[in-house]
Amino acid sequence: MQQLQEHPKGGVISPLLANIYLNELDWMWAEHNFRFVRYADDFLVFAKTEEDIKKAAEVTKEKLAELGLELSSEKTKFVDFNNDDFDFIGFTFEHWRKRKKDGKPYYIAKPKDTTWKDFRQKIKAKTRKTLTLSKEKWPGQVNPIIRGKVNYFLTIYEAIKCNAQFGFKSS
Repeated sequence: MQQLQEHPKGGVISPLLANIYLNELDWMWAEHNFRFVRYADDFLVFAKTEEDIKKAAEVTKEKLAELGLELSSEKTKFVDFNNDDFDFIGFTFEHWRKRKKDGKPYYIAKPKDTTWKDFRQKIKAKTRKTLTLSKEKWPGQVNPIIRGKVNYFLTIYEAIKCNAQFGFKSS
């Protein structure tokens, strides 16, 4: 998994600006037929062989240098999905396993523990014991937080639907 550092001139780039600025990186990956997922400045690049992932890393570094950016060495990670778990945008992706009953491969994608902790803290902040509201107003306090988290968790479901459109099976 790879993530960009802060902008060289300082400050953090907003997700919208990062998406616009890094379009060239997406185009370059597409030109080289690399499979990838990018959200703002967080991205994954996929390859079947070690040689292919090294090539992907090389051309990624070159394009980022051209854009005046560099990879964060602390956050750059090469993952063997058969053996390694990894985190990406609030989810933990556990490595491939084989089912006991039929030996079919599967993996688990689940929200990170810190994602749940953040959710609980946001609910707690909106439901302080000292806050006196009518029972009609309580849902207005917590529903936006719950709705936002549910929609965020649906990204995995949306990814599975998108894969199906391209003919990729998910289980």
